[in-house]
Amino acid sequence: MESTTIVFVTLLTIITQRKHCAAVDVYFPTTSVKFNLPINEESESIFSKIPLAQFQVLRMEDNRLASDYLYSLEQNPLLRINSSSGEIYMRTDYRSPNSSATFLVTAFPRDQPDHELLNVSHLSLEVTPQPLEEYCSELEHICFWSSAQYTIAESHGPYRRKDFFEPVLIGALNSRAAKYLCPHVSLEYSLNAGSSHFVLKQNRLYTRQTLDHDELNGLNAKAGQLQARITCTVKLSSRDQRKFSRILDIKLLDRNDNGPKLQESSSKFDFYLEQPYFQADEEAGKKVIYVDKDTLEANAHLVYAVHNDSHGLFRPDCHAYEADHTGRPHTIVSCQLRFSRNGVFRETPYCVSLEARDLTIVSRVDAMSATANVCYHINLSKLHESEQELPQALPLRARQHRIFESEEFNGDSAGRSL
Repeated sequence: MESTTIVFVTLLTIITQRKHCAAVDVYFPTTSVKFNLPINEESESIFSKIPLAQFQVLRMEDNRLASDYLYSLEQNPLLRINSSSGEIYMRTDYRSPNSSATFLVTAFPRDQPDHELLNVSHLSLEVTPQPLEEYCSELEHICFWSSAQYTIAESHGPYRRKDFFEPVLIGALNSRAAKYLCPHVSLEYSLNAGSSHFVLKQNRLYTRQTLDHDELNGLNAKAGQLQARITCTVKLSSRDQRKFSRILDIKLLDRNDNGPKLQESSSKFDFYLEQPYFQADEEAGKKVIYVDKDTLEANAHLVYAVHNDSHGLFRPDCHAYEADHTGRPHTIVSCQLRFSRNGVFRETPYCVSLEARDLTIVSRVDAMSATANVCYHINLSKLHESEQELPQALPLRARQHRIFESEEFNGDSAGRSL
């Protein structure tokens, strides 16, 4: 009996916001685990000594093991947990549930000040009792969990460099001791496709190289899916073997690690106005386009500001949207400067700067903002003589503060704001 398996790596997004809410410091790379288990004296003799599973959290910053976290398992009559290692065992004084039972595993910081909110991560375990004979006759349960969700955060900052790379454990495919429940059985796994990104070590799946959401997104398949194939071969004897497969969804988390950039190679924009007169909400020149490699969801807190506008003439009208015409979803921001009131120009050129900034970016390397230097060249010959004779009609406002240090901040039309 043989079948083929496809492992889909789905690229999703996670946002780490360091200023507006508590950062997501750690995560479980394996969650929502479901498995069948014979519950009897034989399984207790095995799994009270050899762990059924081990779940540990990784740091979002570098995908390294978060050694300063402890683990707890809600009180139950079947399983217990090693609070330091995250290993899960059967109790020696177990009581079997009558049907499927779900238990919650929680990770929390070892040292947490009393006055601070507790940052915790969770995963769920669902155990379904099954008779031993039925379990061993199906055999597939020896190879794989009934189901599980796998996640890996993209490589970040210096950890993208090959000399910093260390393989990251995404998760186990099953309990490594499950085969001991069924006599005279051995297992072999093979990764038949996807070996450029992943590697199998016994029943555990690791990353083979650094993973960049922006580079991989849409590279090999539409909608950001990478394909791999895993086969589990169960050997019953020298002549009798069976092969099983399982489809997995491995989520690659996008970090907000790219700042906005101007679409044009030059940051200088010159616009020519035929009339010195203007009205509120009129467009002032053409649009300025910014691009960002991160997805729109990761860019939920892009902000915009006008600087050096001594007469207070302009306001930014910016719209962020996601484009995926290249097969790699990214963010495009279209910014139109509009007049904030009615008035008249009496000087030329009149220059301002338009800045797009991402205050929640997690990168310490990439620029957080991009600035367009916009100059308006006005035809003052059409200014009426009576207007020319008037004294300065546009009084200076109070000294302008840095826009990001004050409440005068503009989000885009979708309500994105600081």
